[in-house]
Amino acid sequence: VSADAATLLALLVVAGRPLSAASAARLQDWPPGRLEPAAAELVARGTVIESDVGLQLAHDLIREAALARLPEEAQRRLHGQLADWLEDEGGDDLRLLLQALEHRRLASQSGLPLARRVLRSPRRRLIGESGLAQLEAIADQEDIGGEDALALEHDIASLASDLASNERALVRWSSLAERTDSLERAAALLAAAKAATELVRPQTALDLLDRAEAEYLSRHLSDR
Repeated sequence: VSADAATLLALLVVAGRPLSAASAARLQDWPPGRLEPAAAELVARGTVIESDVGLQLAHDLIREAALARLPEEAQRRLHGQLADWLEDEGGDDLRLLLQALEHRRLASQSGLPLARRVLRSPRRRLIGESGLAQLEAIADQEDIGGEDALALEHDIASLASDLASNERALVRWSSLAERTDSLERAAALLAAAKAATELVRPQTALDLLDRAEAEYLSRHLSDR
């Protein structure tokens, strides 16, 4: 295939989803007149299908074969471009923002700012358990520390509670309690106790409540 057709094929392989001709041209910074011949060449070879949803690979086996030949550096570059595009286009669409997060991860780029954007959206509950698991993976994999790490852990724990994902909430609030102090620790322990109660683990809940009370009293007495 021509150089332009190979470039377009690589983009579709890394995207793993249909792309409109306009979107593909924008991602490559091409004028529409340059993309059309490349797309027509791939369609003529049976590699790509053009439908109402846009350009897409004709079969998953084609994607697997092409991906195996595409250098990792090129893959990371394209994942970064797709992440930038999806984040810019996403707006309040949490589905697109989660896709952008996955591309950030595959590009070996930090997803922390975007994860915060998702977690602080008023519609964050719509991402469900799968979205929560994706955000947890980012929190566990990224090399972050200090206040940024604590803020991310807090937001994930809060979302777990909002989704009534009590097992996750118990783990996250308990973890946060070990990394904070005084009143923040007491609040985290209290939230963990609530999750334990929902899981019908009375002894765990009582232990956490006792620790929360001790932290609160310790802070109260020290303030005096």
